[in-house]
Parts: sequence; C-alpha cells; structure tokens
Amino acid sequence: IHHNGRLLALKEDSPPAAMDLNTLETLDPVYTFNGQLQSKTFTAHPKTDSRTGNLLAFGYEARGMGTNDLHVFEIDKAGRTAWSAWVKAPYTSEIHDYAVTDKHVVFLVYPLAYLGEERMKAGGLHWGWDSTKDTWLGVMRRGGDGKDIQWVKGPQTMCTHVMGAWSDGNTVYVDMDGGDANQFPFFPNLHEPFDPAKAAGEVRRFTFDTSKKSPGRF
Repeated sequence: IHHNGRLLALKEDSPPAAMDLNTLETLDPVYTFNGQLQSKTFTAHPKTDSRTGNLLAFGYEARGMGTNDLHVFEIDKAGRTAWSAWVKAPYTSEIHDYAVTDKHVVFLVYPLAYLGEERMKAGGLHWGWDSTKDTWLGVMRRGGDGKDIQWVKGPQTMCTHVMGAWSDGNTVYVDMDGGDANQFPFFPNLHEPFDPAKAAGEVRRFTFDTSKKSPGRF
C-alpha cells in the first residue's frame, strides 16, 4: 500500500517494510512510522480514508505472541498518528481483516485460535480451528479510546475479508465472505475432521445496533 511517499509491504505478524516507490529499494525493513507504532504487528488490510488520505490500521497480538491485545490507530498523510486505542479481544484469534466506516471500527473474532507456545516449540502451527470457541463481533467508535467497544456472540463462522461496510445512524453493517467452519485445511482442526462443505464461502452480512446496551447476538 502507498502512504506518505513510501510503498509499505505488509506481513500481518510484524510491522511493515518500507520501500522506495520507484526502485523498490528497502528503506526500512521494520517500519514503525518514525517510532510511533506501538503495536508489534500491523494488519495485512489497512484502509485509506478517501476523504482525508489518512491510513487506518490495527495490529492483533499487538503486545506480543499469544496476547489478545488489539491496537487500532489512524495515521495522517504526513505520517503522524491522528488517534489510537487499545482494546482486548475475547481470545487470541487470527484477525486477517477488519471493517472501518466513517463512525465505527469492527472486528470479527473467529475460532482460528492461538494454539500456544509449547505446541509451536514441538513443531506445531501457530493457529488451529477450535470449534469449542465462539465467534464474536466487536464494534467500537472510530476516533475514541476503545472503552466503548461491545463484543457480541454470533453463529460460528470464518470470514477473512471485508467486502463493504457502512454506518447508518447507530447501526453498522459489514459484508464479508465466509464459511461455517475452518476454510483453510492447512490449519489443523482440533476436534473434528475438516469439512469442505462447511468451508464453502458465501456472502455474510453482520448488523450491529450500537444504541442498544445489550444488543444480543449479531
């Protein structure tokens, strides 16, 4: 992605690498926006505000491997932090993408969960599908301190990419592609065999009314 005169190569489990726009020469292999990036990670899917040119991004496992900390932030066209907030996810999940509207930021936490350091030391993977865990939708006010974030349960799903999102008053809508279970057979299923039928993707729409103190399920 192009931002502030640099081409940023994104890797999700680390800060981006900054490259020269013309030569692709690496300018900084661990680019932290001149020391402003507080998160140890940076999403593969930042968003650019079409009105301001600001870059919106987040990191999961933001305080280190296995942590459920999310750091969400906005960086202006000149590379200065416009706002940032720290929030906690219900558990440590692979959050590949997220949604941003003019008013809200939305995270989907699904059961592709962190398997633990001991398993990784024994040669296992970072992620596995744990069907005993719930799927959660988290919605917070854009530009706030994150204390207003609400997490609600929904049907078990795995959705990796946002197709569109918008706010209409207090209600936020998010369209994503997704299946009913693990869509990636190269990540292990912990409790049942991989099911290609449940992995098949279709468009999902999530709706959340932020005016309700107890919105129930999404």
